[in-house]
Amino acid sequence: MGEMKKTAADSSGLAGAFVPSVKASVQRQIAWLEAFWETSQDHEDFYVNKAGRWAKRQYYDHPLAGKFLVAPFVFPGAFLPSARSLFSPKRRLPISDAHYAMWFAYLHRLTGDR
Repeated sequence: MGEMKKTAADSSGLAGAFVPSVKASVQRQIAWLEAFWETSQDHEDFYVNKAGRWAKRQYYDHPLAGKFLVAPFVFPGAFLPSARSLFSPKRRLPISDAHYAMWFAYLHRLTGDR
């Protein structure tokens, strides 16, 4: 494998200034991951059932009427996020895996830690 190209921040030493804050951020992510594991709810969970998909389609096809049809799904999403579990079970989201990989890769690039 080839060497990573150094950035201006790397060569000027600026990247080193970010190491403590990046480490702290990654440590918070690790703590969150250990507490909740790798499954979670998503704001789109309200729309994964038949009624939610139908209401969302109406919203795009008929915006005025659709606003009233999606309101019962938007309201709990905004004011009662825990209601997501009534619509969809927790699941592993690929975007979460990408974010974890990105943070750990960034931390490794700054520190060389494994």
